[in-house]
Amino acid sequence: MSTIDAMHIKAKLGFRKTTPTEVLARATAVYTGIKDNPADYPAPIPDLATFKGEIDTLAAKIPPALDGSKKAIAERNHQVDVVIHMLRLLGHYVESACKGDMPTLLKSGSQAASTVRHSDPRLRVGVSQ
Repeated sequence: MSTIDAMHIKAKLGFRKTTPTEVLARATAVYTGIKDNPADYPAPIPDLATFKGEIDTLAAKIPPALDGSKKAIAERNHQVDVVIHMLRLLGHYVESACKGDMPTLLKSGSQAASTVRHSDPRLRVGVSQ
């Protein structure tokens, strides 16, 4: 049985292809996970009250953007960027606070990122051989 090196446990920080609704769901899960586990995450940066405010703002900006208004979509997209930035900061905080313990990382509401890298390009997903 292999052990996981503490330096290789990483929170998933990529949100490139994530919809605003998925960002909202991920942010809510991270907020709840960190809030519900203060012993594991005693001093998150950014603080949870600020993060919760930004999540609530995003939740309020999603419905108006559904009508296709360029202004509403731009405001929603800006708020998505704000929340993603905070999620990345919290992801780095969780990585260091979990001290290499996967269950602790998962309790935060974050997802674990794969650290497997293939040097042979034929082994990458989507590349035909």
